[in-house]
Amino acid sequence: MFRILIVEDIRSMLRELAEFLSETLSESETMLRIDTAETVRDARSLIETAYSNKRPYHAVLLDFNLPMDRGFTAEIDESLCLAVRELMPTTCGSYLRLHRRRRSGNRASHENISH
Repeated sequence: MFRILIVEDIRSMLRELAEFLSETLSESETMLRIDTAETVRDARSLIETAYSNKRPYHAVLLDFNLPMDRGFTAEIDESLCLAVRELMPTTCGSYLRLHRRRRSGNRASHENISH
């Protein structure tokens, strides 16, 4: 089973990413599991559980600005990148950076996390 973790605090973006990956990868013969988290705390819990169960994620997509927990303001936090590197060194990862612009709307880009 190919396991993916998506971490994004904007629910509509989280849903779109999960749907896109599910539709795109469902054509392959591989079984797919996509887990999602909206906060650093939720993502860290999923990462630690995957590690302790010896079922690491094959890929992790991380939002660059995340709230630590529900109700908190989003801020840049590298702890998830470090946790993925430490606990799952063979995991392919990238983080998403949303650039908000008043007139042109949202523009998303990604950068790879180098291991």
